[in-house]
Amino acid sequence: MEDPFRMTKVNELAKSLLEHGLASSMDEAIKQAEKLVRGETPESVKMAEPLAQEKKEEAEKAKEELKPEHIGSPSSELKPEIEDLKKRMIENEKKINLLMNKMNEIIAEINKIESSGSRLSRHNQNTNPQPSAQSRGGQSETKANLRTGGLQPGDVKIEDYFYSGSKKKE
Repeated sequence: MEDPFRMTKVNELAKSLLEHGLASSMDEAIKQAEKLVRGETPESVKMAEPLAQEKKEEAEKAKEELKPEHIGSPSSELKPEIEDLKKRMIENEKKINLLMNKMNEIIAEINKIESSGSRLSRHNQNTNPQPSAQSRGGQSETKANLRTGGLQPGDVKIEDYFYSGSKKKE
């Protein structure tokens, strides 16, 4: 019977080998992991050493590309795209400014129309006043309709709307 610690170590190593593509199946990964645990180096691990060296070199190149002096300057491939985007932004700013000016003109026209409309309505009220109850030939004022809401505080009795007596009708 195998040691449980050794089994977990083999299992973890097999998973790692499978993840990194050093084994095509789990069975093969377990066989390679067992050889590694025993101290033998399988052929796939020997072949993977040069690949690991290449990956380290690629990582170093990537780090060099990300240095601060390279970040600030756009590459020659991106310069035409950046110029195109700048032109589009300038065109869009011009269009937005044009729309803002048109909107302001429309708002000014609306304000003129509203002010002239209010002047006309005031002018019509002053030139054509409605005849009052006294000028209609002495007719008495008609009682206001409850639905129109032209009531005065004394026109309605509160007892008509709220009953304060007993709740039972007999």
